[in-house]
Amino acid sequence: MNSSAQQPTNQKSITQKTISTIQCRVTNTPAILERLLRTVRVRGFMLKQLEMKTNSQGLDIELEVFGERNTSMLINQLNKLIEVQSAFEIDSSFEIDSAFEVDKATTTLKSTAAERMSA
Repeated sequence: MNSSAQQPTNQKSITQKTISTIQCRVTNTPAILERLLRTVRVRGFMLKQLEMKTNSQGLDIELEVFGERNTSMLINQLNKLIEVQSAFEIDSSFEIDSAFEVDKATTTLKSTAAERMSA
């Protein structure tokens, strides 16, 4: 057996994700929402929440997204869309995502469900 071969480790990786709220003012065109969401997806983010309101110039869209990448790159891409009048970040926070926290949350949900069933 080769002593230089690496042994697999059981360490669980920890990733840090950014949760950001992005405000967009856009011209109301038939496919603008699809373009915004495609840009979010292609740039490696997931949509957590979306709020849309009409105004006299078009639409105000608030996107809450999360991902491991820097949101400034996403905002730059959103601003390149022709229908986007402005896009900027209004809030940002960090969330640690680890396998331990997922295991802990699953255990808590299972114990809560068991308590409800026994009551």
